[in-house]
Amino acid sequence: MTRLTNYPLLCLLFIPLLSCVTAIDSVLDFDLDGVADEDDCAPADPSIYPGAGDEYGDDIDSNCDGVDGNSVDQDDDGYSNAIDCDDRNEHVYPGAEDLPGDELDSNCDGIDGVAVDLDGDRYSSAVDCDDEDPSVYPGADEIADNGIDDDCDNEIDEGSSGGDDDDAASCGDGIVQGDEECDDGNLQPFDGCLSCLAEIDADGDGWYEGQDCDDSNSSVSPGAPELCDPEDRDCDGDPFQGATDTSNWYLDLDGDSYGDPGASLQACAGAGFVQDNTDCDDGNSTVYPDAAEVCDQLDNDCDGLVDDDDANLDSSTALRWYLDADQDGVGSTDVSIDACLPPSGYQLDDLDCDDGNAAINPSQHEICDGIDNNCDTLIDDADPALLTSTTSVWYQDQDGDGFGTPLGAAFACSQPSGYIGNSEDCDDAAPNTNPTATELCNGLDDDCDGLTDPEGTAGGITYYLDADEDGFGRPSMSLSSCSQPTSYVTNNQDCDDLDSNIFPQTQDNVCDGLDSDCSGGRAPQELDDDGDGFIGCSPLTGRPSASVQGGGDCDDGPLANWHNGTTDGPDIHPGATEVCDGVDNDCDEVVDEGCYGD
Repeated sequence: MTRLTNYPLLCLLFIPLLSCVTAIDSVLDFDLDGVADEDDCAPADPSIYPGAGDEYGDDIDSNCDGVDGNSVDQDDDGYSNAIDCDDRNEHVYPGAEDLPGDELDSNCDGIDGVAVDLDGDRYSSAVDCDDEDPSVYPGADEIADNGIDDDCDNEIDEGSSGGDDDDAASCGDGIVQGDEECDDGNLQPFDGCLSCLAEIDADGDGWYEGQDCDDSNSSVSPGAPELCDPEDRDCDGDPFQGATDTSNWYLDLDGDSYGDPGASLQACAGAGFVQDNTDCDDGNSTVYPDAAEVCDQLDNDCDGLVDDDDANLDSSTALRWYLDADQDGVGSTDVSIDACLPPSGYQLDDLDCDDGNAAINPSQHEICDGIDNNCDTLIDDADPALLTSTTSVWYQDQDGDGFGTPLGAAFACSQPSGYIGNSEDCDDAAPNTNPTATELCNGLDDDCDGLTDPEGTAGGITYYLDADEDGFGRPSMSLSSCSQPTSYVTNNQDCDDLDSNIFPQTQDNVCDGLDSDCSGGRAPQELDDDGDGFIGCSPLTGRPSASVQGGGDCDDGPLANWHNGTTDGPDIHPGATEVCDGVDNDCDEVVDEGCYGD
């Protein structure tokens, strides 16, 4: 069985008496039920075809198996009782080898042996009762009184007068046959057919009433040319069979009223066929010559041009493409083209706000550069999508001293109000406390260096080192402090801070060779003003200098400021020679001893 997939056409043979129409390299499915007419038992009824559901009891063989309802295969030879002519013999079935002479129709073709059409009358030996005479076949005209079963109905010369014009079986039927010279069409018996004066031919077409299937129409008679109209002009029982004015009809499979030039039928008409043959795709009802060309990659109007190549394109079906001048994958509204497929350098997206800069489009990150990078009309800090990694860190400066606190940080491109670019403030509630403030003696870290009132703090007191702890400080070693450090005093009068016996006092410790009272020099008694090697103080506790031989000089010369010395001072000192001059020359507190014999 041929099951149609592309519905090609094939010459259809309805019944043996009907002539075949011309096919053009195709298979015909007249009723469009998907089965070729050659395999369809009802080619004009789309509900009947092999494989269709066949409900029993409706007297209709819907599935073309030869029976009403579903057929069975009783002898298991692979052929159901619908087509098996002997379903009790497994050796008998259509297509089986049929040897002539065994009086058995093994292949179910109606004869013993293989059916052939020997006489070329288009009826095989299976149904032709004389396959050597082309004038004898089922349905042929029965010729009276020739002794032949011309129409293969198993009756010979039925209706013949047998030479008796009063034979009621044929006389008066309006057909001149046998030995009749005429037949008036009067069916009354014994009316003398051989002596009738005239036959009835009402339309004058040469065919009498009994012969003519419409004796009121002269264009209708046996053998008349058949035309493509409802009239059975040649009286063969089919108003279209053998029509002489047939034309080419083309399969319109998709029902768009345009036919397939490669699937045609020479006939009067056909269901699913049209006389147009300009459809370039008969499997798509949207494709035909008068269709609108739309964007679907098909040649909708059959002009050989597809989509953008067709000047007749319906632009309403096209897409609008936008020029992407900077090739960043996003177009702008500046230049656009309507097309089915994207033109080179164009995009569907028209959201690029700067088509001259590939770094600017909706897919970009907003960064701190004073530009709307992502085309959302918001720039830098105004854009919630700002990339924080490109921002600066700003710190809240609540006290307005120009220094922020690390506890109040903000990320922004521009400096926000109340914020500063550093986080160096250690007390953002005190405007006088910051890295540039002056450290004061107040118990606070004014300058944020981590130290409270350190040495050198403004307003501090100067203290001097008192290393020998004699209560007097060394002027060369001092510091400023808000509180007194250990071993420091507020004065700087000690001239020797390594000796606790030397410090400013009311009287110098004489005869030690030192400035014990820090007056800036030795005591007058420790000076040898007359240069005689002796000083005024005694006893010596130290050597004031290398030239001093001793102390106790009672006259140190006129330069001495500790007593009234004389010009004889150089000669007056301990150990000097006492002379009788009224002076204590040797400073033993005895004057002129030994001069007067005492």
